Amino acid sequence: MKERFEVEDKDFDIFISGYADAVDSEGYVYDYKYTGNVSYQEDEPKAKDKRQVMMYLAALDDVHTGSLEYVTRDGKFQPSDKSVVYHGFEFDQEVFDAMMERMVDVAEKARLAELKGTEVFNPFDKCESDCYFCDNEVLKKEVVEEKEAEG
Repeated sequence: MKERFEVEDKDFDIFISGYADAVDSEGYVYDYKYTGNVSYQEDEPKAKDKRQVMMYLAALDDVHTGSLEYVTRDGKFQPSDKSVVYHGFEFDQEVFDAMMERMVDVAEKARLAELKGTEVFNPFDKCESDCYFCDNEVLKKEVVEEKEAEG
């Protein structure tokens, strides 16, 4: 799937693309996540997983309900009460608008960084919580060295 979303007051649009795990004829989109322990997602799905399914709901025609299914990654294919957690939800315009706002912000900063020649550096403030990417100086160094080697 690839869908174009117009952005008001900007000289660019946002394209969302991806592949849902399954879509049925009744208007449900399914996304499966495999994890070592489904109990961590019993109360609510991970925010990033819900955002992903929200994108499918926004971009796919005739789809109205998203289902996130967390499955225990144990090599067994017999679902039990303790090996699968389901979360269902409908499209939420406020959540989608917040996601679009963030994507536009990312696009603007990426475009500005490219113009300045600083696109290998993170133009955003450090995450509120510890983050592998923000804290990984080795990763940043590798990206910088790779960009310098390119030209």
